[in-house]
Amino acid sequence: MVYSPLSIQIVPWLSTAGSKGSTKKQLLSFLKFKSVDQLSSLASHLIPLVFADGSARGGPCLCFANGLWVNKSFPIKPSFKDDVDTAYKAGIKHVSFQNTEKARREVNYGQKRRRKALSLRLFLLGQLKRRPCL
Repeated sequence: MVYSPLSIQIVPWLSTAGSKGSTKKQLLSFLKFKSVDQLSSLASHLIPLVFADGSARGGPCLCFANGLWVNKSFPIKPSFKDDVDTAYKAGIKHVSFQNTEKARREVNYGQKRRRKALSLRLFLLGQLKRRPCL
């Protein structure tokens, strides 16, 4: 698996978009953005440009496995879901982490479907620990 600078950058951007209060302020300061709207605007312009399918013109077709899996017990605000869907071209899926093997399969299957059936495995057997939480 290869991680591009943009795919790594998306993690703190999504974290900032989903945060509030002093955490949001600190993340925005660290990332050098004035607001989540500014951050989301950049993401919504940059992501489609970088990951455009250029194969019809003989260029690359880069795959971007971008998704967010949230414990079923955590609610998701509709505004955050909209931001994740539109600006970040990702999806949010609620998963039960009680059964770690089932959660691992759901995450891997979700990514396989999202990336046009590429054989992508985010978590190998035994890698997902008992109580993962970010």
